[in-house]
Amino acid sequence: MTKIYLITGFLGAGKTTFLNHRLANSKLKTGVLMNEFGKISMDTITVQKDDVDFIELKNGSIFCACLKDKFIEGLEKLVKMGLDEIYIEGSGLADPSDMEKVVSILTKIVGKGYFTFEGVICIVDGVFFKQELAKMVSVERQIVHSHHVLINKRDLITEEQLEEIVDKIREINPKVGITPITMGKIDFQDINLKYYYIKEEETTNTLDNKPKSIVIKFIHEPEMASLKAFLVNMSDYFYRIKGFIKIKKQWYKVDLVNENIDIINYHVAMEDETKRGYNELICLSSKGIKSIAHLAATAEKDLPMLYTIEM
Repeated sequence: MTKIYLITGFLGAGKTTFLNHRLANSKLKTGVLMNEFGKISMDTITVQKDDVDFIELKNGSIFCACLKDKFIEGLEKLVKMGLDEIYIEGSGLADPSDMEKVVSILTKIVGKGYFTFEGVICIVDGVFFKQELAKMVSVERQIVHSHHVLINKRDLITEEQLEEIVDKIREINPKVGITPITMGKIDFQDINLKYYYIKEEETTNTLDNKPKSIVIKFIHEPEMASLKAFLVNMSDYFYRIKGFIKIKKQWYKVDLVNENIDIINYHVAMEDETKRGYNELICLSSKGIKSIAHLAATAEKDLPMLYTIEM
């Protein structure tokens, strides 16, 4: 019987890092359904794919009406493969409040006895939890509808900060299990995931509040200083910016979330360099038209003649 797990967590919390660690340490037949809000998935590039069956659903949330049918179809396809386990990685803005409804529909389609829903694992960003909780309803919804919370980036917060986060999580969901982790690493058995029914709610993910995804495609290499200047000016207008950029023959993985900017060396095989997703930045807007206008003006100033924009 196939075990299904849902992994949630806000943008940049460490969902993909956690999933990578799990896949690297599992010898089971595994399937992954990965959800991205944007048109292009950067996370699938970084996930280890050997002997893992993948389905990607992009340009929306799997809990929104815009993708829910495809979400259930994808799960049905994976379940019918007879896998040992399936991991669903929700997008960072996903509100999984009606996951129980999805499980119910899937059961009616494939029948009882083919899978079990093991529960929801929520990854919390220990560094930015307070800020994210204050401004995004999906963060609280993810905790309410989870069975175990992993507080990631434990190494970057104090004991006092950790206690405050634990207390807040307990206030939101008194029943949930909580474990602090570092760099997304934990022995899966140590999570001690215990499923219990959580009453479903209508998800807040709708077509009306769907963020706009914008792609910056680089036709010429930027200077590192110019790229950094551009990213610094973007944090107030975008939930997240990420991608893979080549500068002076070296590839870099670029990631902006909240005020945190990471630009780190990244190995890219020569045969992959021209594929979609490389030399591109995926930008997820937080202020609608204002975000788009700000991006266009800032890119013209910091990255003139180096790019094209795809909406």
